[in-house]
Amino acid sequence: MLSILGVQPQRLRLQPPYYVGARYESVLDYQIGCTIIEIMKVGWRQALGAVVTIFMLVNVAACGLAGGDLSLENRTWTLAKYVIDGDLRTFQWFAKITAEFSPGEDIVRGSGGCNRYGGEYETTGSGRLIIDNIVATDLGCLGPRQGQEKDFFNLLGKAVGFQIKGRTLTITCSNGELIFYS
Repeated sequence: MLSILGVQPQRLRLQPPYYVGARYESVLDYQIGCTIIEIMKVGWRQALGAVVTIFMLVNVAACGLAGGDLSLENRTWTLAKYVIDGDLRTFQWFAKITAEFSPGEDIVRGSGGCNRYGGEYETTGSGRLIIDNIVATDLGCLGPRQGQEKDFFNLLGKAVGFQIKGRTLTITCSNGELIFYS
């Protein structure tokens, strides 16, 4: 049972008045619902203190995950969309394209949608990014995935800068953009 600020809440059975229209998709959802109701039974002062504490912990954790908002490293970036010569290209959702920047090694690696790749990168504090010496496996890739992967490698090799806002990474290239999320 959940203990908040040293106070033990009473267990409460969930019955229709307490979950009004809620649907529990999993056991975890049900447990979270029970926990929220348990918090409500403790009393408003203890519950408010617990909510503030939880809010602060979530914010601290989120800031830790964001990596200071300017770090490429220690994250897996997944391509959301890309632009070539001013044209937004349709992204094939079934081809997951990723980038991982390794700290200390100055290596970028990931999946191009079909093939694994790796290369060297260099950054400066002013948001400049250069990616060189990209190598990839040579597996067959059919249909739109092949064109998409070719576009991705073409853009990645022409990277000139980057910008991170929250969980979005935009790599600016000489002829377009790659937009990732983490």
